[in-house]
Amino acid sequence: MPRIPGTSFLYSRLPTTFASDMENGFSSSAFDLSGNVASGDSRAGLDDASKREIQKIMRNRRVNFDEARRIYTEGRFAKNNIGPDGLPRDPKFVSFS
Repeated sequence: MPRIPGTSFLYSRLPTTFASDMENGFSSSAFDLSGNVASGDSRAGLDDASKREIQKIMRNRRVNFDEARRIYTEGRFAKNNIGPDGLPRDPKFVSFS
């Protein structure tokens, strides 16, 4: 496919927003993006790489958004030596309560 003269790319992605994230199913009662949309939040929306992973989990395991988000988060925790409860697994970890 020929390139457009004067450009160094074929196309550019449209920026994602919290509204488009909601439309694509990345919102629920437990993870509600409607406040972001209602307040006119100008940030770019949710992280694209994380959304792809969560979408893959939803599709492959046939789970809803909240369950896929939990699975994704626990996986990220495990990669960083953090237990599913959010506490570090480092034997030198000290917590004061």
